[in-house]
Amino acid sequence: MHKGNSLKGDQRKGDGGALEDPYAVLDLRPGAATWEVEEAYRRIMAALDPSNPGVLALWTPEELERMRQRVEEAYRILTQTPSRGEIRCPPRVQGLPKEAIEEIKAQKGGLGGEALREIRERLGLSPEEVSSHIKITKGTLRALEEERFESLPPWIYVKGFLKAYARLLKVDPEEVIGTFWERYRLRNPSPGRNRRAQ
Repeated sequence: MHKGNSLKGDQRKGDGGALEDPYAVLDLRPGAATWEVEEAYRRIMAALDPSNPGVLALWTPEELERMRQRVEEAYRILTQTPSRGEIRCPPRVQGLPKEAIEEIKAQKGGLGGEALREIRERLGLSPEEVSSHIKITKGTLRALEEERFESLPPWIYVKGFLKAYARLLKVDPEEVIGTFWERYRLRNPSPGRNRRAQ
């Protein structure tokens, strides 16, 4: 397979040895940003998806599972995300009444980061539950809620995170994305290169 899949030496052979440097497992430079870790993790897990044609021609199901576990472990270490058994999935979220959402929007000036945090807290969802459910790190979730745009990946990724978060909270994804986009533009006067299809 090509370099982009990050499978090196003993990984290609399915060797179940000790975990090497987690950055090496994800084919990243040491100290890579959280969004780069998340992007590499998604890319590699997609490449190692057993339903991909040809993957099982290269490795046995056992070898493939070992490699996927190594990638999961590297991702967990680099993002400090609890393993699957350590967190509970968020309950089926009912959402707040429309009046409560409107009140929060009025208090917070729209469906921005502070409003999302307020809604999450009123629903009783922890940052761990949300980050696990929408597949982002707690640091990225904090950056979204605090609107620290400089700590976030390019807009195309942020848009996906916001859509997933809004759906979890049962609020309008387009309104959330629109609010964030306007605030992002105010802080970044020439955001065109990161917008890529708002």
